[in-house]
Amino acid sequence: MFDFTDCGILTASNLTNVKSVTLGNTTFGESKTVECETGYRLHNNNNNNNSVVSSVVKCEATGKWTVFAGCEKKGKSPFAIHISIRIFVFPPIRAIYPSIV
Repeated sequence: MFDFTDCGILTASNLTNVKSVTLGNTTFGESKTVECETGYRLHNNNNNNNSVVSSVVKCEATGKWTVFAGCEKKGKSPFAIHISIRIFVFPPIRAIYPSIV
């Protein structure tokens, strides 16, 4: 008799803002693709890339799924540096027109 470790159905612990999870077996070695909802990206992906919207999780021999980072709203990286430069000229430049005398 074979003893297949079953990871069971993925729980909602990190499945907030998830659009879909592939169906199929939940036993050791099986994998599922988890896809974020529109407008969300995979949390903590490389360089906070907005195009990374899905991840594969696998059923481990321990009977648990590999860690799914979760989905976060797409947007700018929290570590982005924004620089704004303004140049002011004092006194203001005025046009000088020649006068005819």
